Amino acid sequence: MKGYAKKVVSTIMVISMVTGFASCKKDNSRIVLNAASSLGIAVTKRDIKGLESLSSEPVDDLTDIISFSSSLSEDDLNIKQKIASTLTYTVDEDSLDMNDGTVDIEFSYVDYEAVFSQDTLFLSMEDLESAMDLCEDKISKVLSFEFEVDGSKVIFTDLDSISELFPYSDEEFDITVDYPGMVGGITFFGEGYDESANEYTDVYSISCSMEVLPDYQDIPWQYSYTIDRDGTNVTTSAIVSWNDQGTLDVNLNSVTRLAEGTYTVTFYSVDSQVLGSAEVYVRDTVEVSYNPAQPIIPDSPNPTIDTSVDYIVPEDGNIQLPDTDIMLSLPEGMVCQDQDAFMNSGCPFTEYADSTLFFATDGSVSVVAFKVPFADYYTLEAETYQRDIADSIDDTRGDTEFTSISVWNMEIDGRPCDAIDVVGVTEDQEIRYDLFLVGDGDTSYIVVFYYVDEFSRVEELISQFSLV
Repeated sequence: MKGYAKKVVSTIMVISMVTGFASCKKDNSRIVLNAASSLGIAVTKRDIKGLESLSSEPVDDLTDIISFSSSLSEDDLNIKQKIASTLTYTVDEDSLDMNDGTVDIEFSYVDYEAVFSQDTLFLSMEDLESAMDLCEDKISKVLSFEFEVDGSKVIFTDLDSISELFPYSDEEFDITVDYPGMVGGITFFGEGYDESANEYTDVYSISCSMEVLPDYQDIPWQYSYTIDRDGTNVTTSAIVSWNDQGTLDVNLNSVTRLAEGTYTVTFYSVDSQVLGSAEVYVRDTVEVSYNPAQPIIPDSPNPTIDTSVDYIVPEDGNIQLPDTDIMLSLPEGMVCQDQDAFMNSGCPFTEYADSTLFFATDGSVSVVAFKVPFADYYTLEAETYQRDIADSIDDTRGDTEFTSISVWNMEIDGRPCDAIDVVGVTEDQEIRYDLFLVGDGDTSYIVVFYYVDEFSRVEELISQFSLV
């Protein structure tokens, strides 16, 4: 009887030990699966600290790989980060082997090679990212991880295999579009252009086109351009959307004849690559009827008149020049200022305050008009007076080196008009004055546009200047 009791007790003890051991393994299984999920999260987020907390060894080599520290450009880094952002994981719970201490995690990410193999031109990083988001092709990889359990803590003993999820880490990606390889030559054309000499003569505008090669005419082109004359910038455009005619077009228009010199047109892609550049010469053969050395002649048939006027501040920008039949319309955005603002503006023409009719500005370009002491503007005396004023600018701007003075005979809205263009430079600025001499035979005025570093806008503003 005693022997039977001992056997029963022994059997119960064995069953209890086995049951306890199985229960322990069951509890550890959940701990391991939770740790595997934490590992999957750390991998997909490329969380270095998270990986270090789960690893039995340093992860320095792995850090260099998953941080893409070898990236050669911002585009390269952004593309790798985008691919990595598509990484997902699934813990294979059925693969858990508590005896061998292993567990499998399946990872998948976008098949980036399939995205790049498409016959698609990515014009921006956004286009590429969108293509990756829409790509249904995935690359899947199952990694088996060894682990050790120490109480409630799970440590993975070898994480080097994680590098297999980032085979693109050492690749070099570049989505820079080769815009210069998509265009051809530049052709000048238009009235007054001689192709054989590659020059314009006595013109108010020049035009040219850059060919877009046939294979690239379906993409949404955007471009900009600069135009320089003898090395000095004349205009810089904003971004231009393509006109869908197989060419990228440039037009430089002026209300005055273009000054003589070599004009250089340079085209740029939307990402500032130089597409191409070409030069053309503009020749001005029109003789001007003024003599800068000849003084004003008091006894001429064109008598002097009283230049005093009442200063006005019109609200709508439409100004009737007193004692004339001329209605002057200012460009849009120009606002007339009071006389105090004029005197404090730094305008070089404040010495003519008694004959100043108005002063207007849009904050960067200014316009002032003052009366001329000769009734008929179309005389030597009036033109000399206009030229003397242009020459006097040099005296009032001692810090400025004036580089050119050009004179034109022209028309605005059918009215004859003489214009003088004065260009100067300081240490860091370019200054320009355009003086227009207008009148109707009874009274004459000089209207001056002047501005600093605003050449890209002046052609547009002067083109809105109207005399009716």
